Amino acid sequence: MFDAPAAVATPEAVETFIARWKGTTGTEKANYQLFLSELCALLELPTPDPASKVWSAPCSPPAPTARKA
Repeated sequence: MFDAPAAVATPEAVETFIARWKGTTGTEKANYQLFLSELCALLELPTPDPASKVWSAPCSPPAPTARKA
């Protein structure tokens, strides 16, 4: 099913990552982007693509509703 095993971070790298993030006191919203970037680097995964203005929802946007006079 799989061609090759995925790269695995060293135990030391994982412990360093956990220690860095374990004691954070910032809000989840404040830290999620940096956390995700560092997690991707640790796991040797590509980082997320930047957001775009292209409509990407699985369905069409809702139709405007008529105003009552």
